[in-house]
Amino acid sequence: MTKRSTQMMAVTAVLLSSSAGLARDTRSGPMVVTKDETDEFRAVGSLTSVDDDLVKGFAAGEWFEIKGAGGKATKNWWFLIQHVVDDWTFKEDGKNVGGAKRCQVGIRGKHINGPHAPDIKNNVLPREVSDSFNIKFGDTKTLTAVGWEEHPAGKVKHVDQYAFRAKVTALEGPPHMVTGPGEVHAKHSEETDKDWCPYGLTVASLGPMDGAYVSYDAATRTLSFTPGTITALNRTGSLADGFDPGFEADAVLRAQIQIDPVQYIGHNKLGEHRFSSSFFRLEDPMDELHLESFFDVFNVVPLDGPMPLRSGARVSRMTIIDALPESGGSAFLDEFADRNVMGNGVPEEEWKEVIGARLIVLPQVDLIQATRGFTMSVEGIPADYVLTNALVPGLHESEADFNHDGIVDERDLLEYLNCYADKCPDADLNGDGKVDLADWWRFLKAYLSAH
Repeated sequence: MTKRSTQMMAVTAVLLSSSAGLARDTRSGPMVVTKDETDEFRAVGSLTSVDDDLVKGFAAGEWFEIKGAGGKATKNWWFLIQHVVDDWTFKEDGKNVGGAKRCQVGIRGKHINGPHAPDIKNNVLPREVSDSFNIKFGDTKTLTAVGWEEHPAGKVKHVDQYAFRAKVTALEGPPHMVTGPGEVHAKHSEETDKDWCPYGLTVASLGPMDGAYVSYDAATRTLSFTPGTITALNRTGSLADGFDPGFEADAVLRAQIQIDPVQYIGHNKLGEHRFSSSFFRLEDPMDELHLESFFDVFNVVPLDGPMPLRSGARVSRMTIIDALPESGGSAFLDEFADRNVMGNGVPEEEWKEVIGARLIVLPQVDLIQATRGFTMSVEGIPADYVLTNALVPGLHESEADFNHDGIVDERDLLEYLNCYADKCPDADLNGDGKVDLADWWRFLKAYLSAH
């Protein structure tokens, strides 16, 4: 985030719509468009969502449209943003607590005019939501919804990336509300552009030749990880390219990678096996660098399953800390954060945050077969480990993952059918303002392609 963006958000006033006599909930900005070019969009300001009718799930489907100067329509990009809140109480340590339950932010839109002649007009950017959190009244949480969508351009593939990042504070009423500063940022680029990828550009891999393996204990139903040492550090996502010249002596190479074991949860009809949440850490013995992150679920799929990368987790949020920036730090970690769509540092010289990264495990054999469906113990299966926020085939979410749990299954089908029947805005997948057969066929195509 630029200093100018930060300053603009700091001085932006929050405009609250009056709740008197209103039959539905209200949204208000302002969001100021600071850039609306064919290849990039940025808007900063604030978003406030007021629960005027105290209906459970008040924010679902309510959107705020970002407009240009004088309330005019934007020229090259068009975005809607939202808060989502399930209720105003939630359980914590067995007690009812007041606040925003399962609060999220969401974004959807269109890329109207691309920078390249073959770029189609009005490329639809489907709805994306952040991870959900319970926020007590008076507390603040930073949430980010980030999306990636192919932008057809004749015989080549271009991509649009977009994100809505907001600091969300829950305020007790009546009326209750969530409010706070935020930023919308979007970019367009050619997929083959080596200076850019949707979630970054750099990859660290840890090869089996250096003692990297994975093990499963059937008695405790625990999957454990031994990453080994870093054997590749590059901008291409390759496991075999070794170290780019700029990374040959990078400080991150001395770091120790730690991944906490995960507990087996179960499997679904598609043959996908799920494990519990966990933490990923990078520890520097010289205490100059530190990386920590969390993922909600670790998925394992058959080798012939819909996800070619076999197993892995989407990291919810990754914080990179450069404890002693005067020592030079890590150029690799700096690029890893800087190339992220919302990669910011506050203060920039000390720490940065990465959204949308992945932890991928590539075992040399099918884990499901080797463990007989995770009913038998195995020890020391060689595996590659990849920490990436680069564009890797098969990693971006399917449009059919309607509940955003990282898995496309019958639950997504049922949830979409219910939403479609109710004509709710989320069922409008092509963004034409209508919920009709065109949306159903779009969902069905994505659902079938995932299987």
